[in-house]
Amino acid sequence: MKNAMQGKKCFESFEAVLGKYTIGRTYNILPNGKRLYKMDKAVTITFSIPKELQAAGHGFEMICVTEKGVPIILKDQDKDPAPITISTDKFYAFALAYKDAKVKTK
Repeated sequence: MKNAMQGKKCFESFEAVLGKYTIGRTYNILPNGKRLYKMDKAVTITFSIPKELQAAGHGFEMICVTEKGVPIILKDQDKDPAPITISTDKFYAFALAYKDAKVKTK
């Protein structure tokens, strides 16, 4: 996994499903660094949230854009706000996206 700039078409796919989220980082994630875009079974991966993106109330999700440009939203599977844990069998371009939690008012 490495932080990577994505192309225009990839960002268009990310933006198609962003909703109220903001892209914080983008990555290329390929198993063992190989051009393997789909695995037989899903794997669970935990990522540390970069300190500059950690803020009280931020919620996170990962967006995977497949090699064919299809965006897939991967929700955080743990309750800890510092890492994000996802399960996926698809790999290629990813975006770590965040949004502010809803503020409760009386």
